[in-house]
Amino acid sequence: MAHVIAGIDVGTHSVKFVCLETGFRKAKVQAAFEAVVPPGPERLEDRQGKALAAGLSKLSNEVTFYTALGGDRLAVRRLQFPILDVRKVEAVIPFELEGEIVSPLEDVVFDYEFLPRVNGAGERESGSRVLAVAALRDDVAAALAMFKLAGAQPRTLFASSLIYRYVEPSVPEAVAISADDTVVAPAPVAELSPLVLLIDVGAARTNLAVLEAGRPVFARTVLRGGNELTQALSTAFGATLEQAEEAKRSRGAVNHTGFVPKDAIEARMGEVLRGALAPLVRDVRQTLTSYRGQYQREVDRMLLVGGGAAQRGLAEALAEELGLEAVSLEVDRGGVQVDANELPVDGRFALAEAMAWAGARGGRHVDLRKGPFAYKASFSALRQKGMHLAALAAALIVSIVIDGSMAYSKLHKESAKLEKELERATTELFGRADTDAESVAKLLKKGFREEMPPIPKLSAFDILNEVSRRVPAKDKIKLDITQMDIRPKKIFIKGTIDSVAAVDEMVTALKEIDCFEEIQKGAITEVSGGEKQFSLNIKSKCL
Repeated sequence: MAHVIAGIDVGTHSVKFVCLETGFRKAKVQAAFEAVVPPGPERLEDRQGKALAAGLSKLSNEVTFYTALGGDRLAVRRLQFPILDVRKVEAVIPFELEGEIVSPLEDVVFDYEFLPRVNGAGERESGSRVLAVAALRDDVAAALAMFKLAGAQPRTLFASSLIYRYVEPSVPEAVAISADDTVVAPAPVAELSPLVLLIDVGAARTNLAVLEAGRPVFARTVLRGGNELTQALSTAFGATLEQAEEAKRSRGAVNHTGFVPKDAIEARMGEVLRGALAPLVRDVRQTLTSYRGQYQREVDRMLLVGGGAAQRGLAEALAEELGLEAVSLEVDRGGVQVDANELPVDGRFALAEAMAWAGARGGRHVDLRKGPFAYKASFSALRQKGMHLAALAAALIVSIVIDGSMAYSKLHKESAKLEKELERATTELFGRADTDAESVAKLLKKGFREEMPPIPKLSAFDILNEVSRRVPAKDKIKLDITQMDIRPKKIFIKGTIDSVAAVDEMVTALKEIDCFEEIQKGAITEVSGGEKQFSLNIKSKCL
């Protein structure tokens, strides 16, 4: 039975939803929609809550929700340690992080993930690198309270600037972290994955993340976005914010090389939008400089997503200003097989889609639902997975039945084998086959008490010793015993001897052994060198 996962991006302009229908190793995008945050004098959080509730009303109760805390509420810090032992590193992260943030550690919730240990030259570094994220407990509580008021409980609270996972199929992943000690395989410079600067432009904030092999290794959020462009148009044309927003969406295009305006108004709008873009460009350049200083690597490509991705000319203008090559996005589905008929999703829903796929493919991600905010599953979660659990239980029962049948068949064969062994042993001991356990036990007790001593008079070693002492000396006969088989009540001897008379002499000597009752000579044949091959079958009462 299919299960639905929803990634929810709570923005200042709208709340975006991406729903995945997941099955066994399969998934597809089922829906992508947004609920506009209503305008008004109320607090932004209250208006976001209304939009969230409106969007959730379109979903069933059997959906698992994933969301993220805004990047402007996060403190993202890169920590470096001279040791590789994961447990030791994890033990000192809180103390190191406390010195990097302004709030006391008891007032924040934090999580972290290990980074590849490769420098800009592709050389392996000697220590460990960690990307730690901290958020105020009050901010985490407020985000979860908004969902609770809207009637939902998110399974995970990601860090919005670190949940992006994008790759290009032609770019191989150059580094990997070992699960036990975070050791990174070294890679030559020529094989290092090209870096991509992801720019997620929202209405009030912009998430910036440097991706290496599709994985965020550096992140920052700036409080600039589409609202600055709208405000610039409103000021330049003397229009209201609502009129400026409508004009920006319907006719606006950021001026760039190759831009051909339709009229003077559109040309003027392009110039205004390009000028209003300058503060955001400055912040992006500062981010690239900071990354270059820490990692000694140059970013050469950019990927524009978010609501700003829909603004005409914005991607081209940013690429010109930053000197970066613009690339298209492809979401990393983590090996999950994708339905060929899935709904296409545009860049506006990039963050919501990234969260949904993170929930679908699992794995280790930064999660701020820690301590008192830890997710607690409800019975509704069990109900939504009831069919899966029932199917697993049925499969388990069938497996137990099959395993039991195979074990019974194996035991039956083993029993038949042991029964044959018992037949052979009882025939040898008592002269007749007997497979009844009680009868055999009685015969054994009776034999020990009345016929045989509990301990044999002579052991096999004693018999061998007696035969060695009784046979004629080497100066009298030439004897070579090639086979001697000592069993209960019978002994078999085979060998070569120098004459037939010597065989009789040997038999006479062996009859002196008290345990030997009867000695039967076998056929005597001549072998090479004139020697005689003989065999003796001896009945014994001592063994």
